[in-house]
Amino acid sequence: MLVDGGGFHDNSFDIGRMCWHPVVAYRYRQAGSGDTLSRSPGSRQRLAVHPLHFKVGTYWESGIRDSSGSLAGNDLGAIAARRAIPVKHLTEILGEHTIGACRLRIRHPSSDYLRTRWDGKDLNNACLVIEVDHGNAHVVLPGDIDQSVEDLLFVNTVLPGKVLLAAPHHGSQRSTGPTLLDHLRPHAVVFSCGHGKRIRIPTRSSLERVRERSIRFHRTDLEGAVWAVSDGDSWSFPKLTLRDDFS
Repeated sequence: MLVDGGGFHDNSFDIGRMCWHPVVAYRYRQAGSGDTLSRSPGSRQRLAVHPLHFKVGTYWESGIRDSSGSLAGNDLGAIAARRAIPVKHLTEILGEHTIGACRLRIRHPSSDYLRTRWDGKDLNNACLVIEVDHGNAHVVLPGDIDQSVEDLLFVNTVLPGKVLLAAPHHGSQRSTGPTLLDHLRPHAVVFSCGHGKRIRIPTRSSLERVRERSIRFHRTDLEGAVWAVSDGDSWSFPKLTLRDDFS
């Protein structure tokens, strides 16, 4: 399952062709089939090369529009439709799913949240929040939510075992708050962020909250792509290169 594969606002770099194409091709040689492509609202992503070059079983998106009429997911839904890839929206994917030995749960956004709490403008807070459980290991993919949603979702959450957390909203000023960190107690946090960006993320405050709790963290702006592997009990972070492993 490929979740939020990244992208640029323009055509300056094709994430799908240059980054995901060799990785997915490698996985196809191992597994021999394609499964699910999932997209959260928020930043624009140009991943057209993936559904154009590989068989995708289903494409998931929220289908949510903000008050201006902008559609979460941009044009990937249209690309999927042209390629006859089944598209599933929020009402069809909320709840739990089984993928191999893993249990996957779409935790957000609920219909109640959209109806009573969402401002109808900030698509980041209407992101799909995904939790995947593999034995005693877990990964939480919260998209671009801020602390208001973190506090709502995780105040009563305790996950036994080792939790890998993708830092919400790349570790921005309004994310990766104390409620999230204190209740999830992650084994490690991964900050997905670009090198030399004008907007400085992760912010000092987010990093300080992680350091204060002695949580291991990784940053893509300093380390490049972060590869995390779970055996169902723990997480490891092997050093891999595209040249050696995906050629």
